[in-house]
Amino acid sequence: MSREAERGNRRYKIATAVWEIILLDGISAVSVRSVADRAGISAGSLRNTFRTKTALMDFALALVEEHATERIQRHFTEADPVLLVRNVIDELLPLDDQRRAEMMVTMSLYAESPNHPEMRQLKSDSHAVMVGLMTQLLQHLNVKGLLAQDVDVDREAPRLLALIDGYAMHMLAADDPDFSATARQHIHHEWRRLLAQPGAQQNMAE
Repeated sequence: MSREAERGNRRYKIATAVWEIILLDGISAVSVRSVADRAGISAGSLRNTFRTKTALMDFALALVEEHATERIQRHFTEADPVLLVRNVIDELLPLDDQRRAEMMVTMSLYAESPNHPEMRQLKSDSHAVMVGLMTQLLQHLNVKGLLAQDVDVDREAPRLLALIDGYAMHMLAADDPDFSATARQHIHHEWRRLLAQPGAQQNMAE
């Protein structure tokens, strides 16, 4: 294994340790020592990889977003635009253990952003990316002739993101499968209303 590959594996192992500590004990338990112990490395080795705790948390957050992006990108091979939009939106909801864990880690790290300019920038950049993703989804439907003619994509994209984020947070808090199912249905109903023929695509989007 090359030195660069070894360094990448070490960074991944360290970031995973950060996630595990946050999920088990909360963000306040994250320290150079606790992460080093969890990752099975020395504190000195960790400091050689991440000079500061902020850099460590920044990377842990970036890795969550990288995982989500990889999953989302796989759906863009879907030929049916309605299914594509449904599947991408589902990736943004805490519908399984992996996505729940990623969302919990993200929210915990975001809570630290007021004290860390770098993390505030990451949070701002992430928001812009997500609005861009919503815009991309709606434009994709529009190009395929599925979006109603009077839909303002620039207005609807941030509204759709706000709806998804709001429901996702309550799905995480409620930890109730029935509520999650209802919330998911509502989200998909809301973006389907933007279609030229919402009812015609309903079954495919559920």
